[in-house]
Amino acid sequence: MFNQSRKETAHALKFYQYLVDRNAKVELHPIAKPKAAFKSPIDVFEHGLKQEQLVTQQINELFEVAEQVKDHASKNLLLWFFNEQMEEEKTVRDMLDRLQFAGDDRASLLVLDREAGQRQAAAGGAGEGTAA
Repeated sequence: MFNQSRKETAHALKFYQYLVDRNAKVELHPIAKPKAAFKSPIDVFEHGLKQEQLVTQQINELFEVAEQVKDHASKNLLLWFFNEQMEEEKTVRDMLDRLQFAGDDRASLLVLDREAGQRQAAAGGAGEGTAA
């Protein structure tokens, strides 16, 4: 989860740097405290999928505005985020499917946890070279 958090921070910085590079005024506001208590691993990933879908919707809305005002540079940035979101939603959906298949089998849950940890460690910020 730490590696995923670093990736999400890099995404936020990509947006921030884009605005700074375009000489836009950046005003950051506090965000709500994230949910921390879940009923099960499935609950965690269901919540995560809803969050990823919300982010996709927000990027779609930004893209619509960029199209209306013919801001092609912003559209280009947002296309990069579309691709990221497709990957993020697929990753969460795949894990959710596997968790549902595993059910309450603790051995299967341990295998999924180990595989997720190895995948995150292998990724280690892969593809983030374009984040700055």
